[in-house]
Amino acid sequence: MLQSFYKVYFISCFCFIAHFLHSQENVQFSYISYVSSSGNIESEYPNTLKLNKNRDLTKVITEQLKTIDSRAYNLLFDNSDQSNNGTLSLVIAVDKERVYTFGYLDKCSHTYFLSTQTVLYNPREKTILASYPVESSRTYVDDAIEGSCNKRDPKLDLIRFTAFYLGLQVDKVFNTKELLQLSEDEIVANIFAETEEDFKFGSVITPVITYINKLNPDNLKYSDFYVGINKIDVSEESLDYLKGKTLGQQNIYFLNKDDSFFLKRYKDWIGQQFVKWFSDIYSYPLVPYAEGDALGRQVNMKFADRDELINLDLPDIEYGFNITLNKPHLKVLLKESGNLQNYIYASYADISFMTDDGADGIIHFTHSIKNGNQQIIVKGDTADDWKEFNKSTVELFYKYIENLSLQDKKYIKTYTTTKQKNFSKNAKYLKDRIGLNYEN
Repeated sequence: MLQSFYKVYFISCFCFIAHFLHSQENVQFSYISYVSSSGNIESEYPNTLKLNKNRDLTKVITEQLKTIDSRAYNLLFDNSDQSNNGTLSLVIAVDKERVYTFGYLDKCSHTYFLSTQTVLYNPREKTILASYPVESSRTYVDDAIEGSCNKRDPKLDLIRFTAFYLGLQVDKVFNTKELLQLSEDEIVANIFAETEEDFKFGSVITPVITYINKLNPDNLKYSDFYVGINKIDVSEESLDYLKGKTLGQQNIYFLNKDDSFFLKRYKDWIGQQFVKWFSDIYSYPLVPYAEGDALGRQVNMKFADRDELINLDLPDIEYGFNITLNKPHLKVLLKESGNLQNYIYASYADISFMTDDGADGIIHFTHSIKNGNQQIIVKGDTADDWKEFNKSTVELFYKYIENLSLQDKKYIKTYTTTKQKNFSKNAKYLKDRIGLNYEN
């Protein structure tokens, strides 16, 4: 009798486990791609293309992902075409490779900037199910070349971007002067050789791998509705400030090719900050922001290992957030002591939660929020004000999203215009409407 019980118990457990394994979603890893409206990735991502010419970056990322086998889904690495059988695809899309230059005295501050979007999409329907943004930057201070900060050594850029992707500190690990004597292929080979033993990625790739390992595509593929960024508005007063008219300093981080302020890129960045922190804090994916017209609600990508340029559509959202920048940034001298000046870099936004009704949407609540980032500057020095405003804006969204759960009384009183009782009521309404788990 006891033997029969154990036999039945064993068979039941085996069937359950077999069913569980069988029911896991298959996701095809499509490696690395590039977000590009034109497909001219050679001019947009010159260093990333060089360092991944022999798929070196692709290989080390893949090797890291293959070491994990405890995901909620099966990640496939065979690069086969699964587009006709309903299998989802996952791709790491590089969407920005830039160097921002800020000159002061006889020195040049070069900020190397990288950002990616990890995109889960349905290749059969060409629809994005989730997108997770990551951005990171590194700053180097160099002497001017021939009296100009706009001249840089292309090999030095390649060295710095390659080490940046891999999380390696250039000056600590390498002899830069020796690397500069090598060819570009030799530079990349020497830097990637450092990844062979006990290697860990840095701030560019580590969050991507963490996100991929935590992802649950079942919740996305079979979701009853989507939540995302509905629209982002910038007032004329705020736009004038962002253009540098009030501050008297050009906003170098969001410039068009003609050196004018690139509003769309700035809106994209604002949307990415909100999506990132919402996903990080609550493990809840949001549909990323895109301009509202039909052509704007697409993401164009070119894959690293094929010539095709594909257009992926963003799904329609049922619930969303409107972000409005009504009030411009503000730089305030808080305190001065001797040679030191303590400045506050203030950022402001209005966040509304809405339901799409086919027209302007139904607004359920609006929170007006602010943030101040302090920075001490030596009197007489020229500060990179836009870098500080960007930091303040990132912190603005992080603190707000975090406090939907924390509901810290001091934060609500100091940084919002909403009363504690109403803030808590609004946060509960949001949680109930979209099925958000504040305990994550």
